[in-house]
Amino acid sequence: MRTGLLFLLLIASKSLWGLTADELKWEKDYYRLKAGKIELKAKTDSVFILFFKISYSNSSLLEELSSDFIAYSKTKKHVYGKAYLAKSLDYLLNNSKSNLYYCKKSLPLIKKEKDTIGYCFALQILSEIYKKSGNNDLSLKTSKKALKIAVALNNGVLIANTYSNLGLIMSSKQNYLMAKNSFLNALTYRLKNNDKYGLLSTYTNLGIAYKNLKQYDSAFYFQRKSLQLAQSLNSTYSIAYAYNDLGVIHLKLKNLDSAEFYFKESVKLRKEIDEKWELGYTYNFLGELFRIRNNKDQSVDFLKTAISLGNQSGNTKQIYESYQQLSLTFAKFNQFDSAFYYNQKFEQLKDSVVARRNNLAAEMLIADYEFEKKQQEIKLLRNQTEMQALHIDKQKNWLWIAGLGLLSLIGFIVLFVRNRQLRLMKLQLESQKKEELLRLEAQQKILEDRQRISRELHDNIGANLTVFKELISDRENPDEVSEINQLTEETIQELRKAVWLLNHEESTFEEWVIRLKEYFKHLRKVRIQTYSQDSSNPMIHARILTELFRVIQEGVNNALKHASCSEILITVRNESDQLYISIDDNGIGITDSDIPGFGLINMQERIANVKGEITVKQSQEKGTRILISIPLNSTK
Repeated sequence: MRTGLLFLLLIASKSLWGLTADELKWEKDYYRLKAGKIELKAKTDSVFILFFKISYSNSSLLEELSSDFIAYSKTKKHVYGKAYLAKSLDYLLNNSKSNLYYCKKSLPLIKKEKDTIGYCFALQILSEIYKKSGNNDLSLKTSKKALKIAVALNNGVLIANTYSNLGLIMSSKQNYLMAKNSFLNALTYRLKNNDKYGLLSTYTNLGIAYKNLKQYDSAFYFQRKSLQLAQSLNSTYSIAYAYNDLGVIHLKLKNLDSAEFYFKESVKLRKEIDEKWELGYTYNFLGELFRIRNNKDQSVDFLKTAISLGNQSGNTKQIYESYQQLSLTFAKFNQFDSAFYYNQKFEQLKDSVVARRNNLAAEMLIADYEFEKKQQEIKLLRNQTEMQALHIDKQKNWLWIAGLGLLSLIGFIVLFVRNRQLRLMKLQLESQKKEELLRLEAQQKILEDRQRISRELHDNIGANLTVFKELISDRENPDEVSEINQLTEETIQELRKAVWLLNHEESTFEEWVIRLKEYFKHLRKVRIQTYSQDSSNPMIHARILTELFRVIQEGVNNALKHASCSEILITVRNESDQLYISIDDNGIGITDSDIPGFGLINMQERIANVKGEITVKQSQEKGTRILISIPLNSTK
């Protein structure tokens, strides 16, 4: 979307009198490269990069030079595919059936050349051709295929570009959540690649996606990141775009003064670079802003200026949006004749644009079908020819079969004896390795069991002693003495339970929750609440339950010892194959500068042992929050 606008901007700035100085230089560079003595693959790549530059600016020059290169490449067949792909680059300026034909023709040729990176790039171009023609489903399918190849290649640039294209496709389909996720994936690879210009477009696209999702804080964040990066790169075009997008967000939030400031800053920069295509959209937004302010004259002036700019740049979509805004402005001020007039112009122009786009999409689908049908016919004819040749070869060579069979038999016997000897040697080595591995695994298991029992005794007894201390400090009547005795008995039971857990593989979720509530029932400060997504009562591995039980003990223990809290809330949620636990207290809280003690480190180790995640942070209201998530199948 943004790329296409950039290309059209470059077109608008082109000289009206023949080739520009850059284009004349590119034409000379092409003939110099073609006549050069450099290695053919390097020559092909250099020519392709040159064609990509030309494709931004001059369709006719690209047509002339790419046709010449196709003729040249017919004698160098292993670069034939790249030549056809270069021919399809005209889609950047003029999407048509011929672009689809040349791009699809290049795919099997590039694949045959085993140029996987080139094949992935060709799929990306094919996806763009489909998207520009309005065939979003085909574009999506092609981009997913390109992404699979890019990931297999582990090529960060191709992965980032494909995710970015997927985000634009999802935006066209108005699936803004999927668009946001695709742009976030692209952002990850842009940051790894330190691709500043790629980051610039990704920040902008993320800002737009979050705006469409009405998540305005995130939208502001990414648009400001885009603005800062554009300023550091001194890109006037991108700075103007960021100002415009920031103005749109403020307009959505009815921050009219801020919106006006950013729009006018964008207008100033776009006038400096004579960028009429995007300038028309900014005037549309200003027209909307002044309608909200009840300033009809100013609104109408901006919108009519936008229409004039749209006519100059050929931006039909922007023109019919201007008609719509004018209709809304006149309707607000009860000038219904004018409102009806501009609404009719909006509907007529929009319908004509949609019809042209639908016709192009249909033509592309027909061309795609015809191309595939032709390829199948060619493949069938080739198969028939190969079968005939195979039949002739069989008739000519049958006399050799007996001799080759005898030689094969002798070779097979020799190979069989040799392989038998090698297999025996291999089996002996594998047996020795297995014995050594079993011995090491047994030693490791003994060591893990010792460490586990040690942690069980340390964590459980330490937690209970803290509870004893809390009960004694809060004791107000002799009845609490019996509670202390009861907790002592429970401590003994917990020691027995630690040994028992070594011999039991799993327990149900409800049994574990009951055990958890029984353990904390003596503490008035502790409340436990549970939620379950459905009525299921999954069996959970004892290792998960034990580690989780100890972490909750440690969390409550830390809160009682250090938090000076009056309430601790434990929340347990069972959702599908995942357990979520939160421990919240209303104590003094924790800061980033606090150094975790042995208890917090031990909690992190326990959760890591069952492939879970734990976060300890300051609560939004007051106190400390511990968040834990554990997959129920983490021990499988």
